Amino acid sequence: MCSPSDNEVYSKVETAVRSVQALSVFVASDNDHMIDKLQKYLTSRIKSFKKVIQLNRQNPHLDLAIMGRSSVFVGNCVSSFSAFVKRERDVKELPTLFFGFPKQKHDEL
Repeated sequence: MCSPSDNEVYSKVETAVRSVQALSVFVASDNDHMIDKLQKYLTSRIKSFKKVIQLNRQNPHLDLAIMGRSSVFVGNCVSSFSAFVKRERDVKELPTLFFGFPKQKHDEL
């Protein structure tokens, strides 16, 4: 559930993109950013894909700032970074989605 398949990633990112009519997608990951795959899948909807620096590398605070202030955030349920972002977004009443969960409010983070 918390290690999403490529199809789950495509589906959740597409849902997030549609929900805010996004023109750009910023991807933060400590593993596979999937930029090329996401560009191919969402090419008709998204004009710009940006890879945020790899988490836990040069400047993790920049990643957290971008994720916390984005129009919509899609997180991973086992990620401590996602937990920090979720808490900030809850205070600001910004939408958050999680891979592997249907769209609903989650209070466990």
